[in-house]
Order: sequence, then structure tokens, then C-alpha cells
Amino acid sequence: MKKLNIGITIQLEQENHSVWTNGIIQNAINLAHTLMNSSNDYNVFICNVKNINIIPITNVLEWDIEKYKTVQFDDVKNDLDVLFVLGSQIRNEDGDMLHNKGCKIIHYNCGSHYIVDMENVLYKSGEGVWPYESYIDEVWIIPQNEKTNYYYFETLNRKTVRIVPFVWSSLFIDRLGNQLSNGGFYEPTTEPKRISCFEPNIDVIKFCMYDILGVERVYRKRPDLIKHFYVTNSLILKEKPKFISIMNKLDIIKDKKATFEARYITPFFLSKYTDVVIAHQWENPLNYAYLDAVYMRYPLVHNAHLCKDCGYYYEGFNMDEAETQLLYALEHHDEHLDEYNEKNRKVLERFSVNNQHTVETYDILIDNLFNKNSNVKNKYYNI
Repeated sequence: MKKLNIGITIQLEQENHSVWTNGIIQNAINLAHTLMNSSNDYNVFICNVKNINIIPITNVLEWDIEKYKTVQFDDVKNDLDVLFVLGSQIRNEDGDMLHNKGCKIIHYNCGSHYIVDMENVLYKSGEGVWPYESYIDEVWIIPQNEKTNYYYFETLNRKTVRIVPFVWSSLFIDRLGNQLSNGGFYEPTTEPKRISCFEPNIDVIKFCMYDILGVERVYRKRPDLIKHFYVTNSLILKEKPKFISIMNKLDIIKDKKATFEARYITPFFLSKYTDVVIAHQWENPLNYAYLDAVYMRYPLVHNAHLCKDCGYYYEGFNMDEAETQLLYALEHHDEHLDEYNEKNRKVLERFSVNNQHTVETYDILIDNLFNKNSNVKNKYYNI
């Protein structure tokens, strides 16, 4: 059987493009790693798609460019058998050329596309065109986006949409380890705790408001438990009159126990300023930030139901539950470290790029692109 050449797109904006800018390059590397674990011995390429002023690919990038074969898209496109359009779109002429020569092209979507499009249409310019043309063979989306994206893509693309396993690795945290105190891992303390939240605050999906409300509710009851609350990625919010007026109603703000911070590389901020992480999302109930936090053994209070068995889970917008879980984490987490870490280890194994069942699922889906099998399902989960 011919060894398949598989490309996964990214877009480098600068020579030292950071994987911490957003999760999309991590998504690409993790998918590549999963496929590289296959017994099918795929040739997997990370393909930089940049049409103007091509960014050079050098060892300043935060991954091993030899292990994860990182190349310019134009250098390998003619040899590809499968292309995952993941971290960057491709030119229509390239899509048509690849499709016509028999390359299977997958739109592999990792974002809350429907919600972002909705916000762009309603509140921004609404400019742009639907980017995925007839050259797409199938659309693959990860489980956290199923609810909002599945029928959106199915209807607009007129293609089969499949839910595929979400994959994660500790690769990028581990590479930072020697730069972090104690490798970045959680260290118990008898002092009042420092709480942090890391919502991007660029859309309605992951916005810090309910993190703040959860901390405020605990602070009103037990101010002695909280040393400080850091709201990261929030400098722009400090300039919004509506946000300021809401914040001024809160005791934790009046008592100057909370600050609004810039964007940071999460493991650095965890290791230096954090004892407990609180998180809230709306229709994106699984992401790297949660898995990274529990990998680093931090108490995580969150509402992501697709990984409810990790950290301390509360449901939806229920601040009674969030308050209860945060209080428990502040008061009792350090009494149960081994139990907590073992529980999370099992969750991380489930999503790991090394999970053999996940690797085999991707093998089935790739084989089906060329050899249609009526038994192949549209929905595969590892949740």
C-alpha cells in the first residue's frame, strides 16, 4: 500500500510565531503527532500557507521542525494525498488543482465558527466570503463545536460533516519546564490563595464575567481565603464604561483585591501568580487551557461538561455550584492532591495524542476517504 503524504495547514505570521498566541498551531501539531503514531506510517507535513512575504521556517519555532516536518505549502502541495485545511485557508486555485489530481481535502475546524460568524455579521463589518469551496471533500469538527457548527457546515458546504476526536499533548508545556519554578507544577500553600482566570475576552464564547462573579460570591463569604484575583487578557475591558460600572458594584474590586492584566503565556502566569484557576465558557466545553491546567496539577474550577470529570466542575451558569466548588478548592484541595491528580491523569490519557483508540479512529476516517465504508460513522467521540 502506498504511504500517504498528509499535509496540515498553518499560517506563520513571523519567524518566531508563538504557539501561545492562540491554540490553532497546537491543534495542527497535535493532529500531526496523532497521525505520526499510526502504524500506517504516514508522511505528515506541517504546511505553512502564506501567499505574500513567506515567513522562513527555522529552529526558532517552538517545536521540532524536523520531527514535525514543517515546510512551505508550495514546496509539497503537488505530492499530497490528503490535506487538512486546519490553521490556514488555501487559495481556490490550489484547492481545485489538488482536488482534480485526487488529493482528499478536509476542512478540519477547531473553532466556534458559527458564533464568530454571527458576531461578525451582527456587530462588525460582515465582510468576506464563505471560504470553503467545492474542492472540500469532507468537514471534520471537534466535539466541543458540534452543537453550533454541525448543521451550519453541513448545510452550507453540502458535504459530509464528521465529529472527530479532540487531541491534546503536553509538548509545549514540557518545553517550557526548565524555565519555570518547580517545572511549573502546582505547589501547595497555607497562605490565602491567588486565583486567576484566562478567558481570551475576544468574543462571547469565553468571557471573564462569570469567573468574576464566582470569585465575588466566595469573597463576600470568605474574604480570608483570597489573597488576590487576576483577570488576564482584560486590559481592553478596563476602558469600557459598561464594564467599569459593573465592576464597581463588587466587593473584591472595592477592596482592591482584583486586578485586570495583559495577555501572558499561561504556564508562566500559573507558576508565578496562581494557586487556583477559575474558568467559564459558553458553547465551547473543551479546550487546551483546561487540560493544561490540570496537567500542571492546578485546581481548576470550570463548567466544561465534555471534561466534567477533570478539576472541579459546575454546570452552565450556575453560580451556586461554582461558589461551592471554588470554596472547596480553596479550603480542601491540598488535602487530596494524589486523588485529584490521579483523576485528571485518566482524563488526559483519554485526550492524548498517544491514545491508541484515537489513532485508530483517525486511521478509519482517512481510509474511508479513499475506500468508502458504509460502517463509518459521522460522529466519533473520546469524551
